[in-house]
Amino acid sequence: MVPLHLALLREGFLKFVQSVGDRPVFHHRKLDSYGRRNGTFTAIINEWLHETVRIKKTFYSHRHVVTLILRHTLGPDGRPAVGGDIRRYLMGHGGADVHSRYGTQWAATLKAAIEIIPNPHQRWR
Repeated sequence: MVPLHLALLREGFLKFVQSVGDRPVFHHRKLDSYGRRNGTFTAIINEWLHETVRIKKTFYSHRHVVTLILRHTLGPDGRPAVGGDIRRYLMGHGGADVHSRYGTQWAATLKAAIEIIPNPHQRWR
Protein backbone atom coordinates (compact mmCIF):
# COMPACT_ATOMS: atom_id res chain seq x y z
CA MET A 1 0.00 0.00 0.00
CA VAL A 2 1.39 3.37 -1.06
CA PRO A 3 -0.38 6.60 -0.15
CA LEU A 4 -0.25 9.21 -2.91
CA HIS A 5 0.01 12.89 -2.19
CA LEU A 6 -2.82 14.98 -3.57
CA ALA A 7 -0.28 16.78 -5.79
CA LEU A 8 0.43 13.52 -7.64
CA LEU A 9 -3.25 12.76 -8.02
CA ARG A 10 -3.89 16.24 -9.45
CA GLU A 11 -1.08 15.76 -11.95
CA GLY A 12 -2.85 12.66 -13.30
CA PHE A 13 -0.54 10.00 -11.92
CA LEU A 14 -3.34 7.42 -11.63
CA LYS A 15 -4.23 7.85 -15.32
CA PHE A 16 -0.58 7.27 -16.15
CA VAL A 17 -0.49 4.12 -14.00
CA GLN A 18 -3.62 2.79 -15.72
CA SER A 19 -2.13 3.54 -19.14
CA VAL A 20 0.80 1.15 -18.65
CA GLY A 21 -1.44 -1.87 -18.03
CA ASP A 22 0.25 -4.89 -16.46
CA ARG A 23 3.79 -3.67 -17.11
CA PRO A 24 5.91 -2.06 -14.41
CA VAL A 25 4.80 1.55 -13.98
CA PHE A 26 8.13 2.92 -15.20
CA HIS A 27 8.86 0.20 -17.75
CA HIS A 28 10.28 2.76 -20.20
CA ARG A 29 13.35 3.29 -17.98
CA LYS A 30 16.23 0.92 -18.44
CA LEU A 31 17.37 -1.31 -15.60
CA ASP A 32 20.70 -0.48 -14.01
CA SER A 33 23.38 -3.04 -13.15
CA TYR A 34 21.45 -3.92 -9.99
CA GLY A 35 18.25 -4.64 -11.94
CA ARG A 36 16.54 -1.46 -10.69
CA ARG A 37 15.19 1.65 -12.40
CA ASN A 38 15.71 4.19 -9.61
CA GLY A 39 19.22 5.19 -10.73
CA THR A 40 18.00 6.79 -13.94
CA PHE A 41 15.24 8.63 -12.09
CA THR A 42 17.70 9.97 -9.55
CA ALA A 43 19.84 11.40 -12.35
CA ILE A 44 16.84 13.06 -14.02
CA ILE A 45 15.54 14.52 -10.77
CA ASN A 46 19.00 15.76 -9.77
CA GLU A 47 19.35 17.53 -13.12
CA TRP A 48 15.94 19.18 -12.63
CA LEU A 49 16.84 20.25 -9.09
CA HIS A 50 20.15 21.75 -10.18
CA GLU A 51 19.14 23.39 -13.46
CA THR A 52 15.45 24.29 -13.07
CA VAL A 53 15.00 24.75 -9.34
CA ARG A 54 18.59 25.93 -8.96
CA ILE A 55 19.43 24.21 -5.71
CA LYS A 56 22.55 22.22 -5.10
CA LYS A 57 20.99 19.47 -3.01
CA THR A 58 20.57 16.01 -4.47
CA PHE A 59 17.34 14.06 -4.67
CA TYR A 60 18.28 11.77 -1.79
CA SER A 61 18.82 14.71 0.56
CA HIS A 62 15.13 15.53 0.30
CA ARG A 63 14.36 12.31 2.13
CA HIS A 64 15.92 13.95 5.18
CA VAL A 65 13.80 17.07 4.67
CA VAL A 66 10.61 14.99 4.50
CA THR A 67 11.64 13.13 7.65
CA LEU A 68 12.10 16.45 9.44
CA ILE A 69 8.73 17.75 8.23
CA LEU A 70 6.98 14.60 9.41
CA ARG A 71 8.82 14.58 12.72
CA HIS A 72 8.35 18.25 13.59
CA THR A 73 4.86 19.10 12.33
CA LEU A 74 2.68 19.43 15.41
CA GLY A 75 -0.97 18.59 15.72
CA PRO A 76 -3.56 20.80 17.43
CA ASP A 77 -2.64 19.26 20.79
CA GLY A 78 1.03 20.27 20.41
CA ARG A 79 2.27 16.71 19.94
CA PRO A 80 3.87 15.44 16.71
CA ALA A 81 1.16 14.99 14.07
CA VAL A 82 2.86 11.90 12.62
CA GLY A 83 4.00 9.08 14.88
CA GLY A 84 7.26 7.20 14.54
CA ASP A 85 5.73 4.04 13.05
CA ILE A 86 4.02 6.06 10.33
CA ARG A 87 7.16 8.10 9.60
CA ARG A 88 9.24 4.94 9.26
CA TYR A 89 6.69 3.33 6.94
CA LEU A 90 6.40 6.38 4.68
CA MET A 91 10.17 6.71 4.43
CA GLY A 92 10.63 3.05 3.55
CA HIS A 93 12.27 2.17 6.85
CA GLY A 94 11.26 -0.94 8.73
CA GLY A 95 8.83 -0.55 11.58
CA ALA A 96 9.88 -1.41 15.09
CA ASP A 97 7.68 -4.50 14.83
CA VAL A 98 4.70 -5.84 12.92
CA HIS A 99 2.09 -4.47 15.33
CA SER A 100 2.82 -0.96 14.03
CA ARG A 101 0.71 -1.75 10.92
CA TYR A 102 -2.31 -3.21 12.73
CA GLY A 103 -5.63 -1.43 12.75
CA THR A 104 -8.50 -0.62 10.45
CA GLN A 105 -7.46 2.99 9.84
CA TRP A 106 -4.00 2.23 8.39
CA ALA A 107 -4.72 3.59 4.87
CA ALA A 108 -6.45 6.70 6.19
CA THR A 109 -3.62 7.32 8.65
CA LEU A 110 -0.98 7.04 5.91
CA LYS A 111 -2.93 9.35 3.62
CA ALA A 112 -3.35 11.98 6.34
CA ALA A 113 0.36 11.80 7.14
CA ILE A 114 1.52 12.14 3.52
CA GLU A 115 -0.66 15.23 3.07
CA ILE A 116 1.28 16.99 5.87
CA ILE A 117 4.17 17.32 3.42
CA PRO A 118 3.80 20.65 1.57
CA ASN A 119 3.51 20.48 -2.21
CA PRO A 120 6.85 21.89 -3.35
CA HIS A 121 5.73 21.79 -6.99
CA GLN A 122 3.50 24.81 -6.36
CA ARG A 123 6.62 26.88 -5.69
CA TRP A 124 7.83 26.48 -9.26
CA ARG A 125 4.63 27.03 -11.22
